Amino acid sequence: MCVSKYIRLGKIGTAPAEAFKGPEWDKVIDYVAYAWADHAIRWIEQINEGTVLFYEHLKGKHAAREIERLLDAIHFGPIDPDRMYCALAHRDRTDHKRVNKTWYVLQLNLNILQFYQAAFNF
Repeated sequence: MCVSKYIRLGKIGTAPAEAFKGPEWDKVIDYVAYAWADHAIRWIEQINEGTVLFYEHLKGKHAAREIERLLDAIHFGPIDPDRMYCALAHRDRTDHKRVNKTWYVLQLNLNILQFYQAAFNF
């Protein structure tokens, strides 16, 4: 049984591994991937204020240009060249990353407010 059918039938918990295989699962993936891409493209095309950041650009050789685009979109400036140099020089540091991240598993019918209350204790 495909995972989408598993959820529609009201199953709660972990779907079995076989739910993620086969032609029905492939159809779900194709549909969700297309729906997400369509949604993202329409959202990007209709942005009135703001911008879209591309992670690959922030990590690539044109990172300064991407950061300047962001700062321009939020009307932040002028840009201090020393701070820009510092930000770019330290963008690959890993010592500030959390080693043990807390993961929260979303449950069926858990609304976003309940999720944030559980995740952030408020």
